[in-house]
Amino acid sequence: MEFSAFITSLATSFIIFVILMVLFAWLSTKPGNAVIYYPNRILRGLDPWEGGSRRTRNPFSWIKEALSSTEADVIAASGVDTAVHFVFLSTVLGILVLSGIILLPVLLPVAITDHSSDKVTNTTSNGTFSDLDKLSMGHVESKSPRLWAFVIGVYWVSLVAYYLLWKAYKHVSDLRAAALVSQELKMEQYAILVRDIPPPPEGQTRKEQVDLYFKTIYPDKFYRSLVVTDNKEVNKIWEELEGYKKKLEKAEVVYEKSKTEASPEGTRPKNKIGFLGLIGEKVDTIEYCNEKINELLQKLESEQKVTLREKQQAAAVVFFTSRVTAAAASQSRHSRMIDTWTVIDAPEARQIIWSNLSLGYYEREIRQYIVYVVVALTILFYMIPIGFVSAFTTLEQLKKLLPFLKVVVNIKAIATVLEAYLPQLALIVFLALLPSLLLFLSKTEGIPSQSHAVRATSGKYFYFSVLNVFIGVTLGGTLFTTLKTVENHPNKIVSFLASSLPSNATFFLTYVALLFFVGYGLQLSRIVPLIIFHLKKKYLCVTEAEVKAAWAPGDLGYATRVPGDLLVLTIVICYSVIAPLIIPFGVAYFGLGWLVLRNQALKVFVPSYESYGRMWPHLYKRIVAALILYQVTMFGYFIIKKFVYAALLIPLPIISLIFAFVCQKKFYGFFQTTALEVVADEPKESPNMEQVFRSFLPPSLATSSEKVEDEQFEDAVSQMSFARQNNKHAGCRIGVLLSAMRSIHHALLHLLYQQWTQPREKRTQPHARWSVLQRDTRKNLNELKLSEKYKTVASPEGTRPTNKVGFLGLVGTKVDTIEHCNQKIDELLPKLESKQKITLREKQQSAAVVFFTTRRVIAAAAAQSLHARIIDTWTVMDAPEARQILWRNLSLNHYEREIRKLFVGYGLELSRIIPLITFHFKKKYLCVTEAEVKAAAPGDIDYATTVPGDMLVFTIVICYSVIAPLITPFGVAYFSIGWRVLRNQFALADPSISGVVEKDGRLPETKAILVIDVREGLQLPWSRLDELRETSCRENFCLPGPVFIKRVNNLATQVVSEKLVQTVAVLLSAN
Repeated sequence: MEFSAFITSLATSFIIFVILMVLFAWLSTKPGNAVIYYPNRILRGLDPWEGGSRRTRNPFSWIKEALSSTEADVIAASGVDTAVHFVFLSTVLGILVLSGIILLPVLLPVAITDHSSDKVTNTTSNGTFSDLDKLSMGHVESKSPRLWAFVIGVYWVSLVAYYLLWKAYKHVSDLRAAALVSQELKMEQYAILVRDIPPPPEGQTRKEQVDLYFKTIYPDKFYRSLVVTDNKEVNKIWEELEGYKKKLEKAEVVYEKSKTEASPEGTRPKNKIGFLGLIGEKVDTIEYCNEKINELLQKLESEQKVTLREKQQAAAVVFFTSRVTAAAASQSRHSRMIDTWTVIDAPEARQIIWSNLSLGYYEREIRQYIVYVVVALTILFYMIPIGFVSAFTTLEQLKKLLPFLKVVVNIKAIATVLEAYLPQLALIVFLALLPSLLLFLSKTEGIPSQSHAVRATSGKYFYFSVLNVFIGVTLGGTLFTTLKTVENHPNKIVSFLASSLPSNATFFLTYVALLFFVGYGLQLSRIVPLIIFHLKKKYLCVTEAEVKAAWAPGDLGYATRVPGDLLVLTIVICYSVIAPLIIPFGVAYFGLGWLVLRNQALKVFVPSYESYGRMWPHLYKRIVAALILYQVTMFGYFIIKKFVYAALLIPLPIISLIFAFVCQKKFYGFFQTTALEVVADEPKESPNMEQVFRSFLPPSLATSSEKVEDEQFEDAVSQMSFARQNNKHAGCRIGVLLSAMRSIHHALLHLLYQQWTQPREKRTQPHARWSVLQRDTRKNLNELKLSEKYKTVASPEGTRPTNKVGFLGLVGTKVDTIEHCNQKIDELLPKLESKQKITLREKQQSAAVVFFTTRRVIAAAAAQSLHARIIDTWTVMDAPEARQILWRNLSLNHYEREIRKLFVGYGLELSRIIPLITFHFKKKYLCVTEAEVKAAAPGDIDYATTVPGDMLVFTIVICYSVIAPLITPFGVAYFSIGWRVLRNQFALADPSISGVVEKDGRLPETKAILVIDVREGLQLPWSRLDELRETSCRENFCLPGPVFIKRVNNLATQVVSEKLVQTVAVLLSAN
């Protein structure tokens, strides 16, 4: 493209934008157009012109209003999702502005002042050298030291992107948390979606099965359930009924308008009842519609009963009275098998795609893979027409293929316009045909909500845009223009493909300019919606409902808007160093887009759903993907430039992948599920659960009569409310007694907890219990002092053992061992008590063991739930057996654990000879008591090394079983001998150490969870435990005693260590 054509393209686009701006300023002041330019404000009951006169209103005041608006204003007008999109626009705009501040004043002079001769093969205008090439990297000579400036530019853009993306992720996380923690009633927070329900047992309905299942798990918080039904027939009847209602309303309006002074009775409207109202008998429209409505109402009522009783599906919506319980339930695994009782958080009722809820697990998986294949084929087949368009819509190709157009094309004015707009318009037309297909494919996957389907569509559209528009246009132009060269020199195809990027820079410059001038100009002026509205209002609309439907604005259109913005970002960032002149165009696109969309969000668009920012992780991943594509592309281009230090760019893609991984680990969990700390504070006013329940009823199943509702929903709806009524009459006293007992139980536990956190002088019963424990322990130790080993017939008194008290018992004074131990025990017990107080109060670590008093299902749900928004705080997991816990590792923070994983490998399995020699040596020379002999016994099998070794052998044998069948007997021998040897090793494990079992046969660890990464430093004040109690499973949380983290380094001797652990264990079990 010549420089003059480029300027013509920009000037024409700018003139079109100015014209559209003038039209907007004029048309938006007309009263009849207010519903087109201010529908959001009208629907919210606000004045369209914000209290000012439309006649005296400044036509450019919308710019000031958009710039002065706050994020809270956007959330109030269009929701959190729209605010998150503005965070995306601001972040990208910041990346481009900060990049341009350095790249433009540095790289442009470096490129334009290079006077070398190697310029022709690296142009930015598709093979035609022009003045624009002097401003690009292609103007710099190969192997030139000036390329160092471009290497630094690549690093600068990457570092700016990392910094701003991290800040944006944290900001969006705060926005989502603020929206979810709000006291405003959100119906979906009290519900979950349940799919893959197994067939009900014989003699039990689906409703009874679902109610019994969840009532057993959540007896106190379960409210009722709504079983999903097959609504195809009832929806068909309901839609037909609604159609006749609208037709009746329209006929009545026409009839009223026909009444005049000359004809006060008016003319009753009539219509034909045949095909499309063109043939058939002519009837009175009002009477006919009334008859059909009465007929369809009876048919609808009958079909509703049949649907609710006989067409129940393997899915349900389950409601809870607490949003904390609902959030924990949506994150917990309810079944042993993944294909049954699948539970997810419920979206808004208006988002649910009811037809997808009943799809089975494996059907959804198969559909997903089929859709992926279809999308891949769509991308591949779309590359063919777009490649031809990009190759043949240039003037030179048109002259060759269509010689009769030479007369027209040779006219300079026409040629300039065609060269500036023809390829871009053809590309935009192709892209406009795709979103509907992709949305259909996304819903076909079995996605349960509209917002999720839009995100999936946006992702598919983004990859299509990048592969076809960015890569397809670039490679298409190169392959067609250099086809003969590739045929003659096939070994140079990589060089041709690598050098194709700068040759299309001018094309993308004009493409971005066309998008932000013409595209945003059309969005602001809303010419197309305005024309369609006035045509419908004049010729089609009769009733107020039809007029309102004609000007309904719709939402922001994320399915197409987000991929378009990401495509422009990909283009601009990939060319930011090669042709820095594109950066101002990117800044203009996203800056103007922010301004125009701000106005549209505040005054025009109305959100069709709210997902509270779940679009952001999708945006973030695509931005990082564009960044990695940019880094790889620049590395390849430096190779083409024969720059020997191009290897310095290799770490950048790796850093980007690590950055993406860290952000996903830290932030993504909160966008996937709801953190319990966010919904812990229940609303001050209890929600109307009946209202919450009925908000999820499909319109075709909702009726206006309460009496009819109770009859219709008795089989598909949970009867918890009726059970509660029966409890009021039959079991009221028992319920009150149980509630009082539970309250007294929790009060006593809380009092005991407070006693253990107070000074010793304020404690009563716990102090006495401590003293008794000391006396009993001393008595037990004294009984173990005497050893039967030294008692013989010749010396019935035995010989009292002695030992030296110096280094390792080898030097020093020889003393009586029993008397010395008694003396040391008396000395260490007060010291132990003092150390215990200091340890429990002043040496608390950032970890805890939390116990639950009532039901182990609460502990299991808490262990699977996300408690904090950020992954590195309040990390919760299920508690293992007490004997398995590595206490010193609990206080390691999240990042320290991740770093250790990178550098610490698995140990090698040692021979059993070494433990055997060690055991016999200890037994003969060191062990005296039975406890010491048990302590010297070998441990259990090291699964960390044994299992990987066995899997490696199995892999080798199975891979060579056909190639070299002789290996099979060796494999059989390995596992046969190994089976016998490992059985013997199992027998060597200490059988006396077993888990403590409660009276009901349940393990105590099923009622406990481990909490690590406690926020605000390494100190764990008791108030933090109270915070955890208030924020997760509040009703079932209590602390049975002081939570203690073992500190081996502070213990005097091994005897004291064992004693301290026993003391804490007894205290916990006693309390």
